[in-house]
Amino acid sequence: MTASRSLLTLQSDLEDISTMKRLLTAVIQVLTKAPVTDTSPEVRRLFKSQQEIGWINFLAGRISTRWRHCYESWYTPNKNPAPSSWAAKFVSRIWKYSLALWNHRNEVVHGKDLAEREVIKQEEYLEKVSSLYQQFKEDQFLVPSHLQYLFKSSPTDTVKMSEDAIRCWISMVEEAILAQQTIMSTMKGSKECLYKFLGKELPSNTTQNHSSTTTTADSTLPNPSENTSCTKRRRKPKKPNPTGQKTLSQFGFTRNNLMVPRSPLREKNNKPLKSDYSGTWVSTVL
Repeated sequence: MTASRSLLTLQSDLEDISTMKRLLTAVIQVLTKAPVTDTSPEVRRLFKSQQEIGWINFLAGRISTRWRHCYESWYTPNKNPAPSSWAAKFVSRIWKYSLALWNHRNEVVHGKDLAEREVIKQEEYLEKVSSLYQQFKEDQFLVPSHLQYLFKSSPTDTVKMSEDAIRCWISMVEEAILAQQTIMSTMKGSKECLYKFLGKELPSNTTQNHSSTTTTADSTLPNPSENTSCTKRRRKPKKPNPTGQKTLSQFGFTRNNLMVPRSPLREKNNKPLKSDYSGTWVSTVL
């Protein structure tokens, strides 16, 4: 049943339960999104009350009490059904109309029978597979290099596989895309940490393409030969000895054959000196 036929059926059902023409016209105009012609105070209060509840809830049977009040003020006793009985029938007719719309929607989306459902599934798979192949064609770094074998076959051959195989292929490609995004995000974070450590500003002209991003990153890295904080520190020149005292190097001692204590203490009877280094003794008395 189409939407227009469902609406005609609703109109007929509401007439069968003795719905006033003013209420019936208002319901049809609301469901067809047409301007409401009745501007009486009762109808205005009715629409305002139902608007607060929601027209989606109206289709679910959650109606305002003003529908009953309007019917009660307009109906004729002993000729029309009682207000409580009419309200219950009114809700049941609204449910019937909503169910008809839902069934019609399911037939359009999923198909009326098994053959139509299979055709719709194949169209959905073809659209999804073609979209993934187009993304890979535009960006060769869409997935990691060790998973690029997923795109060796053509889209036509991929769609010809069984339904389970196609779903597995789509799932694997989507997982590969997520893995590549995680890798690129990690590389971007490492790059930012590197520039922060080197005291450099991250260039703002990096592109979204992975290949151009790699080229830009290599070209913008600092040159080690430049005078930056990562270059080798030059050794400070030795200060002159104004007192004329001889140093250890003048006696032939160097750092290779003697560990010089920072604050040596001379013991009595010219005993060996104990260094401030743990476990190290100097056997030469200066």
